[in-house]
Amino acid sequence: MCNGATSRTTISPGATNLHQRTETRGDGATRVFNYDDVLGLTSWTDFKNQPSSCSYPSPLPRWQFTDARGNTTTYEQESEITAVKKIIHPGDNSTIEFTFSDQNTPYDPHYITGRKDENNNWTTYDRDPVYHRITQTHYPDGSTEQFTYNNFGQVLTHKLRSDGTETFTYDTRGLKTTSYPSSTNSDPDPWNHPTLYYYYTSGPNTDRLYMVIDPRNNATAYEYNQRGQVTKVQHQDGTYAQSGYYPDGTLAWTADENHPNAGITGHENERTRYIYDEYKRVLTVTNPMGETTTNSYAIDPQWANPLQHTTNSVKYTVSPMNKNVVFDYDANFRKIDQTVAAGTSEAATTYFECDAVGNLTKTTDPRGNVTNVGYNERNRKVWMDDPIASDRNSTGHTMNWEYDGVGNKLKETRADDAFRSWDYDVPNRITHAIDWRMSVAEPAITTTYTRDLPNPQNMAIEHTFDAKGAEYKFEFDALHRKISETYPPAFGNPTPNEHFWYDAAGNLV
Repeated sequence: MCNGATSRTTISPGATNLHQRTETRGDGATRVFNYDDVLGLTSWTDFKNQPSSCSYPSPLPRWQFTDARGNTTTYEQESEITAVKKIIHPGDNSTIEFTFSDQNTPYDPHYITGRKDENNNWTTYDRDPVYHRITQTHYPDGSTEQFTYNNFGQVLTHKLRSDGTETFTYDTRGLKTTSYPSSTNSDPDPWNHPTLYYYYTSGPNTDRLYMVIDPRNNATAYEYNQRGQVTKVQHQDGTYAQSGYYPDGTLAWTADENHPNAGITGHENERTRYIYDEYKRVLTVTNPMGETTTNSYAIDPQWANPLQHTTNSVKYTVSPMNKNVVFDYDANFRKIDQTVAAGTSEAATTYFECDAVGNLTKTTDPRGNVTNVGYNERNRKVWMDDPIASDRNSTGHTMNWEYDGVGNKLKETRADDAFRSWDYDVPNRITHAIDWRMSVAEPAITTTYTRDLPNPQNMAIEHTFDAKGAEYKFEFDALHRKISETYPPAFGNPTPNEHFWYDAAGNLV
């Protein structure tokens, strides 16, 4: 584009109630947006002229989005403030639904009080009547989270789904001063050694975090520049990592704990250094050994004009060993090929093809072998054909996948028509994994998973039963950390087991 412009927008003098805007990129690619005076954006194309659209069918209020593959998602809205109350997906017509407070009250704030997933499982939210903050979340499996707040709206206590409770304290200005978890067998009195937070009290860093002291009394201190970016992190043993920044805020250099003098003038070579172009894209990275990795963003045919686009799409990368990787892209900056060792006798190129919404549909390896992939209306991978033509099942594919509305994988079928399957509970966790078999008439070789809600001792128990009925039991504390494993009887031991303990900072000891 002339004058070095990266993009240009033009407005067509169309009909009275329809307006068109064309965006022209620096490399000449264009996309078009169409607007209506009343409805707003109605349709648009991408840079490959692939169209998408919005429509507003009766009964209102509702709208529909049709993607570039022609799949339509419908959004139904409640009547007062037009908040989305239902999403109807293409293909399986599964839905997500929402409920709101003040559902039928005009102009009042509407806060989400419930969400139903595609498997008809509801998560509901209790809110306080004044500030509408969430006080309790009810999950489909019967577990809950609870919150209490101070007058600033900051969380004071957070009861976890595992029944443990995190506690936070603040000073009079709202700066967090302490935090500690629930008591556990590993740490019965965490409130006596909380995590402590200290802040700068004067100067340009006032109120920025100065130091954190963990429950083991190990301190980590922080220093900042005037933009508030961290320039130094010092550990309990006195070692520290450093960072420097350019005036525009981009990272100029870093230095690890092995290079303590890197921040001193004359020691620049002890840093890992970064150089950027005008669009803040990394051009070079040089490590303390003087080894440099170089990137170019010049995707034009001459590899000469990196500023024709503003994306982070790399044209080529050259490693410190002078090894290169070269990329090409389509008009939407989706990768269409990747060449390693370009310009040498060992050059090898892999090719990629995508559908109109960006799903990878075809890969051709450097030897010409092709893998094809298909997707359903919700852009989930449902079949794959490998390069071996004989690797096909009764549907004509190498592999097939089936999903429920949420996206949990229900079934996987191989090239020989053997299949395996999975069942899930209401929080979408696996309950049964049924191993490969050729038909449903065969006995199901099943691994079963069960999970109990926390007991009065705030301990949760999970069980795994293998296909022979042998039980593996796992116990978790109030913070949902594993504290024991019990295995099936073995070598004369009726209950072989392991136990796990944690220090005050949560490290496994």
